[in-house]
Amino acid sequence: MENKIKVCFFDIDGTIYEHRLHDFPHSTQSALYRLKENGYRIVIATSRCRQEMQHTPSFFRSFPWDAVIYDGGAVMEIDHEVVMEKTIDASDMEKIIKVCNEKQLYMRYANYAVDYFNRPFPTELSDIYFQLYLMVPTVKPYDGEGVTNMLLYADDETMNQLKKTLNASNIVDHQALYEITAKGVNKATAIEEIIKRWGYSMHEVIAFGDGYNDVEMLKRSGIGVAMGNGCEEAKAAADYVADEIGKDGLYKACRHFGLIKEDLI
Repeated sequence: MENKIKVCFFDIDGTIYEHRLHDFPHSTQSALYRLKENGYRIVIATSRCRQEMQHTPSFFRSFPWDAVIYDGGAVMEIDHEVVMEKTIDASDMEKIIKVCNEKQLYMRYANYAVDYFNRPFPTELSDIYFQLYLMVPTVKPYDGEGVTNMLLYADDETMNQLKKTLNASNIVDHQALYEITAKGVNKATAIEEIIKRWGYSMHEVIAFGDGYNDVEMLKRSGIGVAMGNGCEEAKAAADYVADEIGKDGLYKACRHFGLIKEDLI
């Protein structure tokens, strides 16, 4: 199949990284290296901050990524240099923190480099976090610093009331967990900024994802690929639904679209 794709964007968790194994499937590693050899620019688009990358396998840390999008689109790094960092509006942060303090809500907040818990998390929540990232953030009450990405544990009623007061924030509902970034910030807007710098169009982009925060990039990329293990919203937004991550889904999708012509597995 002929394609005009120049740049490939990949979510991490559930797309190229399998939590069950705490590793990248062999077929995924082979596919990423072959895509690079075939001349495509390869970019990560994740909601992780940099600290949450530190325990990923050596493959990930040594791979020659052309760029990395962190914090759900708020931070952009090209050639190991941060070229964009957008923080949540200070007024909105004050409102969020006020509600957190009043209702004793749990919040993970991050900038480009590190993330923190606003208070000691219950064991069941911190254990889930460790299972995902093999680390647990330090507990540090928020003290006015710039925040690029926030995860807020709140019930729907509380969140609906809070939303009415926020003027400059983007919110993604992960079901009982809300991801907050600055207004107009998501993975798709960061992708648009990167390809503009490189002289490409969205028609020349393929994006792979599986989660709620991948929906916009799957919709707006030239080709959006949702993993078979992804949420229904991601699948509905995509042009193509691949097999599951553990069933060589990413590699098979690359073959399907002609990005890789060789049989690697």
